[in-house]
Amino acid sequence: MLKTVYQNFIQVLNGNVGFGDGTIPDNISGSWINVVAPVAPNTDFTVNHNLQRLPVGYWIMQKDRACDVYTGSVAATTTQLTLRATVASAVLRLFIIGFLLSIFASRSEAQGAQHLNFAAVAVNTSAGSGVLKVIPSAVITVCNGVTLPPSGSICSGTALIFADNALTLSLSNPFNADVRGNYTFYAAAGQNYVVSVSGVGVTTYSYVWIAPFVGGSPNPAQSGTIRLANNDAINWRNAANTNDNSLRVTIATGNLPADALQYTAPAGVTPGVYMGARFISNSSTVALGGVLGLASIDSINWRNNANNADISFSKTANDLLVFSSGGPSLLLNSQVNSAAITGNGAPQTVYLYQIPANTVANLKGFRLTFGLNHSLGAGNVTYILSLLGVTIFNVTSAAGGSSAVQVTFMNTGATTGTATIFASGGGLAALQGSATYTTLSWASLQNLLLTFNAANTEQVTPIQWVVELIQ
Repeated sequence: MLKTVYQNFIQVLNGNVGFGDGTIPDNISGSWINVVAPVAPNTDFTVNHNLQRLPVGYWIMQKDRACDVYTGSVAATTTQLTLRATVASAVLRLFIIGFLLSIFASRSEAQGAQHLNFAAVAVNTSAGSGVLKVIPSAVITVCNGVTLPPSGSICSGTALIFADNALTLSLSNPFNADVRGNYTFYAAAGQNYVVSVSGVGVTTYSYVWIAPFVGGSPNPAQSGTIRLANNDAINWRNAANTNDNSLRVTIATGNLPADALQYTAPAGVTPGVYMGARFISNSSTVALGGVLGLASIDSINWRNNANNADISFSKTANDLLVFSSGGPSLLLNSQVNSAAITGNGAPQTVYLYQIPANTVANLKGFRLTFGLNHSLGAGNVTYILSLLGVTIFNVTSAAGGSSAVQVTFMNTGATTGTATIFASGGGLAALQGSATYTTLSWASLQNLLLTFNAANTEQVTPIQWVVELIQ
């Protein structure tokens, strides 16, 4: 034990004690405050220390004139401290002390979690209210869990605690703080503990401590249950037991942003997914913007409720979004009304849309809705709708007025499909039914074409054309 104390004593004193640089503290827990005292001497001023605990005290590290600083009239809190200065407008640099470093406590490495604190209670004195009073040789009890006992009571279910970082030197529980109230112990990292502080003439109080895992590299994170430096990694052994999978923080290089999370594949070379401000796919040529950056070939998958297949959300080669289990229709093409077209004795195009190859997947379909008006003449007009040159309907009628037609197509195979047709009004009012087609080609670009043929005494006016993908 004496050897361990001596080694820790030398390690702490041999260049390892530091207050920091005047703005950021080092390994003495505290907060640097740079402040100008009020114009009126001996009046309260408040500083924000944000230690998240009651401060032990404060030191005047620098001042630009002869003066004294003392405790103000408002009790200290876990974030603020009220002080007074005897001289007006003094420029002060203060160090607010969180707890004193115990020279007999080894430094925190990765095996266990170290807890250091200071036993004190707030009392009222002639110097002001809320002054902290040390509890010399306070009794410290450490218990498992997060349930706080009632005020004045000591926690139950004592935990295993240690005097060393390697968790090899058992420490009695409860144990005593030193005569200045300092106490420290080590415990298993990543667990919850209740610490009760008691002593002669004071009311026992308790608090919860979550033991962090702190990496051994310099400059670890200052908060969180796992505290790592920016060059640390979390590793898992791969399933084949041949290499490690690694999760680490990135540095800015190429298209990789700094301070994102990067997952490294077992080979240790190819980056996997990483995320920060964005989640970026491991594929090449990913999207340059957006929170989610995916390549053209990527998909987003969910497991189905039956746990026997994946449901996929992806895009086609034609840049159309597809949901594998179906979903809302997607507008493929829309065309508005146009001027009346006069017949010329030959087929004339009313509407045309070229459906890109592979747009309609197997057992998916598309819906065509159109309207037109036989707006002039009383002669016959022949209307033809075709897909890839295959006639869907061919109707001749002399009826005038507007017609509304809806045709639903379904891909039933590489070259086969079905269609159902409903119509109302005008020359296409009687058009309805269903049919099967065997000479289509869903893997090819397909012209969806509506024409009419009439003499020059007739006019047809296009009204509306909408093509929707049914997923």
